[in-house]
Amino acid sequence: MRHLLPPQWEEVIKVWAGLGYYDRARNLLAGAKMLASLEFITKDENLLLKIKGLGPYTRGAIRSFAWRYKAAAVEGNVTSVICRFYLIEGLIEKARVKKMIEKIVFSLLPDSEPWVIMEVLIKPGGLLAFIRFSLLTGTSKNLKLRLR
Repeated sequence: MRHLLPPQWEEVIKVWAGLGYYDRARNLLAGAKMLASLEFITKDENLLLKIKGLGPYTRGAIRSFAWRYKAAAVEGNVTSVICRFYLIEGLIEKARVKKMIEKIVFSLLPDSEPWVIMEVLIKPGGLLAFIRFSLLTGTSKNLKLRLR
């Protein structure tokens, strides 16, 4: 990871100029420096929580796709589909609603190859297949879609 040493703040701010949210740029740089100091991207969820610039979706995606753990990676597409499918009403920005969606997504992930279902939920083309399969079978536990 050391060969990926992050740039200096001056370089970051040039690229980030005009985008606003400068705290995000600072956090991203701090997180990149922390990652560069490691030998590998950590599997430890508690350490991932300490890396600035990594939100819940990115942490879930790292755990799901890089390490193939059973982990929910909830982003906009996933939130939209889960809300529609489960008739969830309310403000999706509320912590309570986000937690509910994360729990639902986690419950849909099988113990074997959970990243496959997570990919299906994230990729818009796979969403319809997932919903149809769930409606036809009443379950998603044995779904083995390979998206291309």
